[in-house]
Amino acid sequence: MSPLAWLAALALHVAAAPGTARLGYVVHAPALADVAREWETYRRADGWSVERLEVRAGATAAEVRDEIAARLRAAAPARDADVAILLLGDEACADESRVPTFHLPQTDPDLLGHQRGEPNPTFAADHPYAAVANDVPCRLSLGRVPASTPDEARAVLAKVRAYEAAGAPSDAADRLEFVAGEARFGVFDPIFEQLFVGFVDECVPPRFRVDVTYAKPSSLWCPPPSAMETTTLERLTRGALAFTYTGHGHADGLDRLTWRGNDGRMRSEPILRAESVSAATRDAALRPVAILSCCSTGWFDRADGRDSLAEALLADPEGPIAVVAGTRVTHPYANALVVKEYLSTLLASPGATIGEVDRRARDAMLETDDRDRRLEALVEPIAKLTRWRTSLKDLRAMHVDMYVLFGDPMLRVVAPPVEFTTLSRDGDTLEATLDGAVSGTATITVETELGEPADRSALQPPALNDDVAARTARNYPLANDRVLWRVTATLADGRVRVDLPSPLPPRAALVRVRVDAVRADGSTLRAAGARRVAPVGARTPVSSAP
Repeated sequence: MSPLAWLAALALHVAAAPGTARLGYVVHAPALADVAREWETYRRADGWSVERLEVRAGATAAEVRDEIAARLRAAAPARDADVAILLLGDEACADESRVPTFHLPQTDPDLLGHQRGEPNPTFAADHPYAAVANDVPCRLSLGRVPASTPDEARAVLAKVRAYEAAGAPSDAADRLEFVAGEARFGVFDPIFEQLFVGFVDECVPPRFRVDVTYAKPSSLWCPPPSAMETTTLERLTRGALAFTYTGHGHADGLDRLTWRGNDGRMRSEPILRAESVSAATRDAALRPVAILSCCSTGWFDRADGRDSLAEALLADPEGPIAVVAGTRVTHPYANALVVKEYLSTLLASPGATIGEVDRRARDAMLETDDRDRRLEALVEPIAKLTRWRTSLKDLRAMHVDMYVLFGDPMLRVVAPPVEFTTLSRDGDTLEATLDGAVSGTATITVETELGEPADRSALQPPALNDDVAARTARNYPLANDRVLWRVTATLADGRVRVDLPSPLPPRAALVRVRVDAVRADGSTLRAAGARRVAPVGARTPVSSAP
């Protein structure tokens, strides 16, 4: 089955059937009772049947789970019912604001964290709450809003309301932001870097726009080092369906960009710190779903009560609408699966809740498809050579528990622009039709492959002892500009037709069409589509400029 066919099939599988019952539980700390009632009222207006469950001060996670299970048995939802559990409260705070989490033993010696000064004999896990579905089989999703005060909880609810009230697809809803830090796994780095490009080719439909930022000085995607954190914040908040980070991380933030200055001295700048999240000034065009595929950024149960990066991002009014993050030291193999499964499921699930996306992604992590087997074929020699002490299967299961969804599981994720009814290329002519559209404006572009900037001649290649700041300042604005040719056209009666340049520009890889249209009733409609004009070819390595 082709990647696009697989995604379409998954979309049909994930979408809830008309009339499916939706039952929500707001499991809240005593101090957040008033906000829990507000959340209940909001979700009832959205068509959910909602119950509140106040957590007794001092209750254990197992006791809370038993109470949820009892409520669920009493409700007796149908097998195809959607059940969502929102945990409204923190772990590392006073009992009046606390909703406890589970702590599972870390069985992999390589992930104990001692090498980083963070002994981790256990890790926080909310996923065991989902075991309540064992007694009453249903489609159960789970998310946490780790607020410790009513004001913090209301701020997240306000962000959820604003996000869902936006309604029509945003102009940014077909954009995906990828940020990465250096792997620093020695000779294996090129393998991990090329896995990223392969993932985009196979799992991201070409109609989605992809922008990349890579905190590696030799990469064409590396911003000026002094602007690294500012650039990450801009990518987080300029508007996208999803933001993903892959690399190293810790409870207080993401990794650092390290480079050698003109004076020969080594320098470094943070990719993103929790303390910097709320300090930035920006306009949130579309708050993304953030997938942080790295260590410890979701450590929400810290003994000192400080917020982790994931908590800071969720609490920020202009930050991501939901965050997926690991609660302790994670494994690079499992992290690759997290990005693959969460992003693939998100793109294939228009109209789904973030809780549904989370549940499906976790289920997929426990299964093995052809793409997983290809990944394992690459990873197993590395595992043997470096003597991994936990099997790939057990790493999958461990990380299903270790990753937490921060956000409201009942949240409806903004749908990307719709696909065209038809989109075809006949020689030098491109034609698209869009049912329901009366008029509109279309933008058609001919673009290169990912990693192939349109203006290659303007790039400055890395050289020994070169000026990193000057080179990256020149290259980074060009790195994601892949447009070789652009034209605008008018869509009339749901149809647009344009003549493409003949011959197509050298290195042309795909034709992209984006339409802003109006229906007969005056409502707006956005569509996006793309067609390949050449097979996927060899690319320049992502870690160096041409």
